[in-house]
Amino acid sequence: MRNNVLLLLVLHVVSLNAQFYDSFDDGDHVANPKWLGNNSLFTVDPQNKLRLNAPAGGLAYLYTELVYPDSFVATAELSMEFSPSATNFTRIYFMSNHKDPGLGNAYFIQAGENGSNDALHLYKSEWGVTSLLASGTPGAMAGDPSTAALKIVYQKSGEITVWADYNLDGSFEDRFSATDAMLLPSQASYFGIQCTFTTSRKDKFVFDNLGVSLYQVDGSPPALSSSRVVNPFTIALGFSEVLDEISALDKNNYHIKAAFLPDSVYWGQSHDKVFLQFANPLPASVPFELTVAALKDLAGNTLTSYTTTLEYFRAPVVGELVLTEILYDPYVNHNDFIEVYNAGTVGVSLDSLLISNPMNGQKQWINDPIPLQPGSYRAYTPDADQLRQTYNTAATADIRFNALPAFNNDKGAVVISNFLGQVLDSFFYTELYQTLDPDIKNQEGVSLEKMQALAFQNHPSNWLSADSSTLYASPGYESAHRHDQLAPKLIHAEALDSQTILLTFDDFMNRASAQQIDNIGFADNKPEVENADVALFNSRLIVVKLAEPLSALSPYLLRIQGLTDKNNNNIRDTTLSLYYGVIPGVGDLVLSEVLFYPNSGGFDFIELYNASDRALQLKNIVFANLDNNSEEVVSSSYVLKAGEYVALCEDTTALKTQYPVPAHARFLQSELPPLNADEGLIQLINSDGEMLDTFSYHEDRHHPLLDSEDRKGVSLERICLKAFDNSTFNWHSGARAGGFASPGYANSNQMIQGLVQDQILSYEKVFSPNGDGMDDVLIMEYQLEKPGFLLSLEVYSTEGYKVKKLTNNELLGTHGVLTWDGTNDNGLPERMGIYILVASFFHPEGDRYLIKKDCVLADFID
Repeated sequence: MRNNVLLLLVLHVVSLNAQFYDSFDDGDHVANPKWLGNNSLFTVDPQNKLRLNAPAGGLAYLYTELVYPDSFVATAELSMEFSPSATNFTRIYFMSNHKDPGLGNAYFIQAGENGSNDALHLYKSEWGVTSLLASGTPGAMAGDPSTAALKIVYQKSGEITVWADYNLDGSFEDRFSATDAMLLPSQASYFGIQCTFTTSRKDKFVFDNLGVSLYQVDGSPPALSSSRVVNPFTIALGFSEVLDEISALDKNNYHIKAAFLPDSVYWGQSHDKVFLQFANPLPASVPFELTVAALKDLAGNTLTSYTTTLEYFRAPVVGELVLTEILYDPYVNHNDFIEVYNAGTVGVSLDSLLISNPMNGQKQWINDPIPLQPGSYRAYTPDADQLRQTYNTAATADIRFNALPAFNNDKGAVVISNFLGQVLDSFFYTELYQTLDPDIKNQEGVSLEKMQALAFQNHPSNWLSADSSTLYASPGYESAHRHDQLAPKLIHAEALDSQTILLTFDDFMNRASAQQIDNIGFADNKPEVENADVALFNSRLIVVKLAEPLSALSPYLLRIQGLTDKNNNNIRDTTLSLYYGVIPGVGDLVLSEVLFYPNSGGFDFIELYNASDRALQLKNIVFANLDNNSEEVVSSSYVLKAGEYVALCEDTTALKTQYPVPAHARFLQSELPPLNADEGLIQLINSDGEMLDTFSYHEDRHHPLLDSEDRKGVSLERICLKAFDNSTFNWHSGARAGGFASPGYANSNQMIQGLVQDQILSYEKVFSPNGDGMDDVLIMEYQLEKPGFLLSLEVYSTEGYKVKKLTNNELLGTHGVLTWDGTNDNGLPERMGIYILVASFFHPEGDRYLIKKDCVLADFID
């Protein structure tokens, strides 16, 4: 019966007093229209649907009275919240001549029967005797719940056609029909619903959209209402009404560019929808025309010809779709997002791509019919409005709703693949990828952005934390990082070891340019660069490996050219001197100056001097003060060149303001052990634990004319820069002319190297202890052929009076320094004039030298 070819007369409702329609939106099931029967057994539920509400099992019936037109359409929507049976079923009496259909003639639809193949059935009833006229699809009503929307067409010829929509989506995919003349509309007056039920189903019957209306014969041809490309081989078409099967499934009625025919045509979910299947793929990413012609509806109306324009956007292939941004640690009560970029040359469809996190097994499909054009970005998030508000994004940002898998806050993964399982891009991240300033401890709400928009290019150098100018995220539009057009600059270069150089830049560097070894080299190509690469998790750094070791004896001229930053901005050609510093050994590094009693608000400092012929690395040098059992390690890398000084202080900026230091003075900020203001024992130790130098300082080593208060802010300077030479003569108070200290540059009281070495005792004859930093002490250098001499040294006036005894049988080495500060044995300054030095050298083996030499004290001590 359902296969009979009938003309479905599409109805246009017109206003007749005899017609009725009730959607129960008014919450009433008694009036408007007036319902009679077992009203007390029904109610209108909160969803504005008519619901059975009986106290126990039984039978319930509602009906309304009307005048039927000669041809009409009856509608009903029913839902049984269970699987129906022979004891729990419903009937829709769409035409009856008696208010009690069992006492007259009627036509009805029944849902519910024995067995598991419940279907809709069309019956006629003559004084309670029923006869089956037609049936719908077997099993269509066997579900739990069991639902159907009905459209019943009665033609005055007696033809009855039933259309059923089991999904309540308007598809009306099932159709069955019959012809019968038992009861004419002019003889009928009643429309009703009847429920037969057990106690357990007493409130499980639901009805809606009940009505009867006039119909008119359809004289309009079918119209194409929708068209879309499903995949490279399939087009889906929707029409305004049900089509005739013969014309609808004829592939010759569909063509592309007059020659491109489908390979086959088949029905969609209902007969107003068809699918066109092609053997060859459709044109991708270019508009094309589809023409449909000679299609008929069930009334025989013909769609002569209609052309529509379609465009198929294929799924991206590997290399075209790139994951460019991810927020995996959002603010509290906010959502993650991902961003993708079309790196190809044609628009692509993202619909039905899969986003997954293999770290937790979660996945979500992209549901997005809008293609992504070349060079465009798009972000997906569960709450697009919230994301826009959080990051104040521009209106042009392409942000769309889509569920996402959960992303871990510390480490995780995001994989984008097509419906075939082919991976298009992936990113396995950790919090180490973040490039925020160290001062920013909280990474919450900060996205990661990909710099080079290439699939699978996930070296840490290619991912940066989003810029602060965009509030740390740029969903759906280009990253602020990509707007930078400034050339990168080299800000530091150091040799980590003899064959490794670390270059530090002010911007994130392009990895590909860093790996081009011709971009980094040395004058005369010595040593050769073996390889170079950006540092892991910090692309501001480039690590250079050398083919042969560096020497600490001489500088190297490092040349840099051709390097580019993250946005391919070229660095200016750069050359600089590079020194390789070795670990200092004994005799290489000496203590040259100490300030242990600073001015109020000032800081201690220790000055070092490189006494070797090679560059020295100060990192990991240890300063210890045995008097208070404290020590500090130099944590910064610093290369001290041969013959250079450097002052170490915990606040070098403050130190520079305390003393008038020259531009060439060198400073290194470093923690120092606390230095007592009166005395202490400083030790200098290398990273291998070797003792390099010591100095047992005491406030009494200062110039005798400086009292306790005057010594504040005055350093002790070493005269002869030789390790472990801590005799009384070898340390002197800093000169007044330099502010009583000389941090970071040559000492004011330093022995001049290169005095005549063939004399036993030599010195510059004239000195002036006036504190101006020039020859403030008389520095006497002795040279002996062997150790073991004893020396007694005295100063006399020209009148023969002894002024001062400098030494008395002091044991000497082969070389050393003695000093006279111009004071007498009472600690008082002597007058200007000529003085006689009398030196008596004696060796236990019998060697003796008696030397008398004059000197000139040229100025008073203030």
